[in-house]
Amino acid sequence: MIRKTYILAAVTLLFISTVYSQASNSPQTPSTQTRQRHEVLLEMSKDYNKILLFGLVASISASFVLFYKLSQKHNKEKILEAYTAETRISRKVHDEIANEIYSTILFVASEEVVSGTKKDKLISQLDDIYLRTRNISRENHDIDTGFRFPIQLKLMLGCYASDGVNVLIKGLEKVEWDNIIASKKIATYRVLQELMVNMAKHSHATVVLVDFKEEKKKINITYSDNGIGAGGEKIIFKNGLQNVENRMVSIGGSIIFDFSAGRGFHLTLIYPANTIYV
Repeated sequence: MIRKTYILAAVTLLFISTVYSQASNSPQTPSTQTRQRHEVLLEMSKDYNKILLFGLVASISASFVLFYKLSQKHNKEKILEAYTAETRISRKVHDEIANEIYSTILFVASEEVVSGTKKDKLISQLDDIYLRTRNISRENHDIDTGFRFPIQLKLMLGCYASDGVNVLIKGLEKVEWDNIIASKKIATYRVLQELMVNMAKHSHATVVLVDFKEEKKKINITYSDNGIGAGGEKIIFKNGLQNVENRMVSIGGSIIFDFSAGRGFHLTLIYPANTIYV
């Protein structure tokens, strides 16, 4: 773009020189020639300044657009890199650590390494570790970002339901998921998974509602539970909540906490439905 500006300027100057030369060679009086030269130079100078200004504005605009696209491409690459790392760790936990622990459980159960209550306690502890490693693997498995994404998301949310916890899912099918790019689907899945894990571990909730809406080219996801809440209006972002915030920022989104509902934990996740940000 800058190169084109220089070319336009050069052509303009050449044109000015030609007109100036023609005016000089015309059979006119010196005063008329001088006045004519000044008029030609003034007009050409105005045109030249317009061309130069247009070229400068175009160059700045093109540079801004290029910088913006590169920065957003970098954000998308960071999300996909994080997702790749998560799935790689998941496979490693499943294929190596969990299997090794399971082999140890079988060994302890079949050999007289220890006896009595100590043996039962050791097997119980190993079994607990094995289950936790399997949970880590499950929480970081591959995410289908194709047409099955809403089904997989619904299954993930539903797996946190139990006899003591009722999980309600609303509006999931009304979102045009086919128009949402993969990186945003991954972030959506992981953020909701983080909230559900936090609920299961800390909130003591009995009812959870996840409400999906697509309005004004934005995805709005409201999460609510009737648990113990986050402890006042000052939210401290650490561990799970810090992960939620980081993932939302990476897709150009935001988090709005609602403290007006009283008991429980309530927030809304908002991000652009289109591909402007990522």
